[in-house]
Amino acid sequence: MADINLRGGTLTAGGISVPGLSATSDQIATSYRTGAWYATPCSGQGQSSWASQQGTLTACPIDVGRTVTATALAVNVTAAGAAGSVARLGIFADAGDKAGPGSLLVDAGTVATDTTGHREVTLSQTLAPGRYWLASLFEGAAPGTVYTVASPITPLGTWLATPHVARPSGYQKAGVAPGSLPSTWPAGQLIAVTSAPMVCVKVTV
Repeated sequence: MADINLRGGTLTAGGISVPGLSATSDQIATSYRTGAWYATPCSGQGQSSWASQQGTLTACPIDVGRTVTATALAVNVTAAGAAGSVARLGIFADAGDKAGPGSLLVDAGTVATDTTGHREVTLSQTLAPGRYWLASLFEGAAPGTVYTVASPITPLGTWLATPHVARPSGYQKAGVAPGSLPSTWPAGQLIAVTSAPMVCVKVTV
């Protein structure tokens, strides 16, 4: 097997160099396709009701291996919520240590959760190689049921109250006011969540 070297944003394998790709020890350069959707790596997806989680901000990590443009964010609503309920979607930058979300990159706006199916909102945000956090904030009474990240394959560890039982898929913060995403992830202890809403990002390359 040919050696693979990563130097200065160029992937070199067997004498063939591909610029624009980079990786670290916990980040794999992915082969991206224009128009495809990506999300937090996991071995399955579940369905979870977030009616009791309105006002709770959640974010799940995604490692980007080359420069892409995010063009849409989406969730999949499997059971409709109350009339007028919405999910606010956005992207946070990493805090700098790959251990949690930091500054808000984009608040993409809201999608309706009072009807079922794929719900997306468009945006245009350049993502350089690195870690980002796909965020959701459910607003309104009884926001319904959405697909969640199940059995995540992430480097967040297994440091929940009972280790070896469940892996955290992301972080959450309760009591966040509706209307907009905060400019930075709210201060305080990072609270791990095992079944966070699955936010997907569509890209162009």
